[in-house]
Amino acid sequence: MRGGARIGWITGLFCFALFLIFLLAALFALTHAGSIPELRDNPSMKNPAIQDFIKRLNDPAQATEIIVMTIVAFFLFLTTLPMLGGALGASLADKRSRT
Repeated sequence: MRGGARIGWITGLFCFALFLIFLLAALFALTHAGSIPELRDNPSMKNPAIQDFIKRLNDPAQATEIIVMTIVAFFLFLTTLPMLGGALGASLADKRSRT
């Protein structure tokens, strides 16, 4: 069971690394392509919650907090679930091999 959890955790680390690469690519594209003004002027972005989120992203301190919290949450999510799945799979495989 411990081995399954370890393999699941390593799988989660690889998933997190891919997520981090995609997140950084998206942030780079948004900040360097001038996409934020285009998004702000889009009619579907007139929702007050989205406008508030865009205002928070324009403040460097709040944007940093949002990005860090997103990274931490996804790290926990993307490593814990595969680890639990690996442990569960290993325990089920161990029970089947005993019978």
